[in-house]
Amino acid sequence: MIDLNSEFGQRVERRLAEERIGWLTTVDSTGTPQPRPVWFLWHAGSFLLYSRPDTRKLEHIQRNPRVA
Repeated sequence: MIDLNSEFGQRVERRLAEERIGWLTTVDSTGTPQPRPVWFLWHAGSFLLYSRPDTRKLEHIQRNPRVA
């Protein structure tokens, strides 16, 4: 949750609204982190990510939903 009452929170909100690419890190079956660039939209305090249904990152998320 972003504190929009603080200057830092307002900067974070602006940056998320302007950026289109971020990094999503999943974990593979051996426990190795797998960072990948992803397109995203920041809307109403939530991330919206798009992905093809046949990607490794979705396999990793199904196996271990903890991501960074």
